[in-house]
Amino acid sequence: MPHARGTIVAGAIEAVKEIWGDLGLAELRESLPPSVSRALCDGIVLPMAWYPETYFESCCEVVWRRLSRMEDAAFFRFVHHSVDAGWTIFHRALMRLATPQRLARRAPDLWRHDHTHGELLVDLRETSGTVRIRGYPYARDSIVRHGQTEALRYILSHARVRAVRATRHDTGDDFAVTFDWT
Repeated sequence: MPHARGTIVAGAIEAVKEIWGDLGLAELRESLPPSVSRALCDGIVLPMAWYPETYFESCCEVVWRRLSRMEDAAFFRFVHHSVDAGWTIFHRALMRLATPQRLARRAPDLWRHDHTHGELLVDLRETSGTVRIRGYPYARDSIVRHGQTEALRYILSHARVRAVRATRHDTGDDFAVTFDWT
């Protein structure tokens, strides 16, 4: 069974709390399957522990349908807060110094650090590139693809670039995101 690192799951829970407060957490708790709710909302999510990817997928689904009401702006705010919650001050400082080329070299290792399944591949050019995620079973879900596309765009926007545009290309169980930046 595919798993994700606790930092990803904890970031999502923290984002819900930051954006929607206690009412949002209550809505999340009530809307998740009972076993997922117990694991994510009733205990401490340990950053270095592994959690089933389905837990994160369920959380994103509730946020998309119930909390953000299927509005991109609200959902992307959740994605941004989730990413930010997983970053320390040190990470933020490093991102301001990073180039897309440096990120591209590190991206596959960062993926493997946080996911037990799937492979992240990067093809980079001067002011554009493509990130392909293969063999990741939850990439089939459109809301997960939507969130991951925005997360990748948001992360890249913290590197030494200005405007970042992302275009997603779905290919069955895999998907790719093409970026260009100035």
